[in-house]
Amino acid sequence: MAKRFSAALLAAVTTAAGLGLALAAPASAADRDGVCNTGELCYFFNSDYQGSRSDFFYNDANLVDNKFLSTGAGQGQVVKNNAAGGFNYETSLAVTVWYNSNYNNGTYDGRSDTLPAATGDGRFDNVYNENASHNFW
Repeated sequence: MAKRFSAALLAAVTTAAGLGLALAAPASAADRDGVCNTGELCYFFNSDYQGSRSDFFYNDANLVDNKFLSTGAGQGQVVKNNAAGGFNYETSLAVTVWYNSNYNNGTYDGRSDTLPAATGDGRFDNVYNENASHNFW
């Protein structure tokens, strides 16, 4: 009986400890919260990294369902065709911001701006307020 109690107690403690770790985990790049974290592409509503922000840690083929999240000019506006500039907070991958949805419909030969790892552009050259999708590579 003591053996069963010990096994049950060990299982309960392990479960509680695991749950505690999960609940105490810090925010990560996986949070879409308008905060620009390492590993994310951050769009800015206004030029020169101003206005509301929208952060992405994944490729997005159509930005129509995403909004600018942080406080500032543009908060609540759709990201598609409303980003003036961006910053690539990913430290090992470049990201291309495309004029068309679906990464220029899969042809990869249209208007775009590419941000190398850990760099930004305060005002997009080719897709200023005409951004529709992006992909990391």
